[in-house]
Amino acid sequence: MRAMRGLQLALLAALVSCLAHADTVKLKNGLEFSNCKIYRETPEFIVILVYNEAGKVQIPREMIEKIDYDLASRLEALQEDDWKAQYELGVWAFEKGMYPDAIAQFEKVKGKEGAGADLFKLLGKAYDRRTQSDKAYESFKEHLRMNPGDEETRKRADELAKELGLDQNPAPNPADPNPNPQAPKEPLKPDLGLEATYKWKPEKWDNSNACNVTVQTDNDTGNKLLAVQSVEGNKDKFAFSGSGKNPLDLSASKELIFKAYHNNNRPLRVAMAFINKKGEFFETKQERVAPNTWVNLTFPIDGAVFKSSRNNFNGYTDTLDGKDNVARILFLVYEQSAFTLYVDYIFFREGKK
Repeated sequence: MRAMRGLQLALLAALVSCLAHADTVKLKNGLEFSNCKIYRETPEFIVILVYNEAGKVQIPREMIEKIDYDLASRLEALQEDDWKAQYELGVWAFEKGMYPDAIAQFEKVKGKEGAGADLFKLLGKAYDRRTQSDKAYESFKEHLRMNPGDEETRKRADELAKELGLDQNPAPNPADPNPNPQAPKEPLKPDLGLEATYKWKPEKWDNSNACNVTVQTDNDTGNKLLAVQSVEGNKDKFAFSGSGKNPLDLSASKELIFKAYHNNNRPLRVAMAFINKKGEFFETKQERVAPNTWVNLTFPIDGAVFKSSRNNFNGYTDTLDGKDNVARILFLVYEQSAFTLYVDYIFFREGKK
């Protein structure tokens, strides 16, 4: 009986070796299923595909000595820009203990739509298990900005900070009544953008959710940027605005530009709006802002690119009336979930460079 079973396994091994996949299953009796594909796994057994995927064979775990999983065959089946699938492949690799492969996948999907909410937590764990403490700490720090209540991750981040000789908390604790989150750093120099020279405040409209707006200064560079913290709401947007001592003269300006970073688990939809001296409201089209990465945004403000009461807010066919005397500029974030948004380098320019 044992001999018959061994013969069957040997035959299957020969069949499996013809498949165009690259998983390898080595049995305790010395037989090896090379170039196969793991179809299903349970704590008790695995199922592999055989004979050009026309049949399946179940192998008890007790017979298996080792499984070598291959990432390349799974990558071949994915679209390069299917970020959700790319992220899930990273999770798969992480769960198999394939930490270098998991790291490569997670780094690839940073800032992409479809990346899971636990991206930075899993990336930190993968780096941690590769003893890359500095990268593990930075990844945990990013996760805690979005999930400040994750005490397990906070504990490990604090341990890594001590190992690295860092005297700082990785993220504000939710128990702190005045949290002061810090945006991910870029090599920016101090600038005189509107984020530094304007007064900013949240709009308390009946149709907008609550948020808090502060101006933060980087201790190393002196650069100032806006930090906007929101709470979850049931309205369709958040809104905050800025104004200066004098109205803006935008008669020669063609575009509004700025940098943005946010920690939501999906892209935010952001629009700009302007209020002229008559109190009229003009809103631009929305732009999608990817999460967890600095994004450069450009909003045209010249020509028929606005909706307003003049066109019943139906289509972007109106021009900005009173460009030479704009009282306030507004950021409109169309979202209901909580997020932290950072805005830097807010300028108007006369044309594309």
